[in-house]
Amino acid sequence: MIKKAMILLLTFLLPCFLVLETWGVFKYRNLKDEIAKLDETQNEWLDKNKKVIMDLAAFGSPERIDKIARNELKLNPLNESQLVKIEFVDKGKGF
Repeated sequence: MIKKAMILLLTFLLPCFLVLETWGVFKYRNLKDEIAKLDETQNEWLDKNKKVIMDLAAFGSPERIDKIARNELKLNPLNESQLVKIEFVDKGKGF
């Protein structure tokens, strides 16, 4: 009787273990694919971020600002006589 129960139990459990193993492999592959897609998305964002940083550096370069000042705004560098120095005197009165 116990022998039959053990055989019946093993007969039932073996397919259950196989189904669980198959489900685990399926879940693992889905997660692996999702991680690969997330890695790809992260790399795309990093590349875009690097491009934006380079663009910002280019837009803020002194050469570009000088070119805009001279060509578009028609500004010229000041002579020494055109400069006005402002000095602040600290009278010890803090705010």
